[in-house]
Amino acid sequence: MKAKKYLVWAVLIAAIAVPVCWSSDYYEAQRRTLARLQGVYYMVQGPGREAETYGLTKDRLRAEIKSLFIQNGIKKLTQKEYLTTKGRPYLFIHVQPRIDAERRIARVDISVEFRQDVRLVRDPNILSYRTTTWYRRKTHHTDLIFLKNTYASVNKSVTEFIDDYLAANPKTEGSKNNK
Repeated sequence: MKAKKYLVWAVLIAAIAVPVCWSSDYYEAQRRTLARLQGVYYMVQGPGREAETYGLTKDRLRAEIKSLFIQNGIKKLTQKEYLTTKGRPYLFIHVQPRIDAERRIARVDISVEFRQDVRLVRDPNILSYRTTTWYRRKTHHTDLIFLKNTYASVNKSVTEFIDDYLAANPKTEGSKNNK
């Protein structure tokens, strides 16, 4: 009985300690994948026509994301620049509401992923295309009249990306992006 009790405590401590230790290293590893970038190409997918009737539009999402990039001095790569940049890095923002009009509620899945081409350590001849190297995902539930508040959640995730991008690419005196 005593051994069982200690085993339960050991499992609980490991369940708490391991993810905490792992997560900080994991997020730091994600941040490092953003180093030495000269800008970011980004694309928005979703939210769809039904969401537009409740005030959540792709055009506004794009405008708010563009504003965040401009405010932080991050260059948005053109499609041509993206295609010719080593690794073809881009930020993919996916907003997918699942609307239940009858119950007047929505579940919104938000995914912000940085993707780029990478080579495997065990065999550098193997190239993995559009691999996610940084991401944040969240789901929230809301009353339909508050669906337009989804912008704040998307902006928060994009701001986390921007913060990590800036930490991995510190601005120096005289740099193009230094404002």
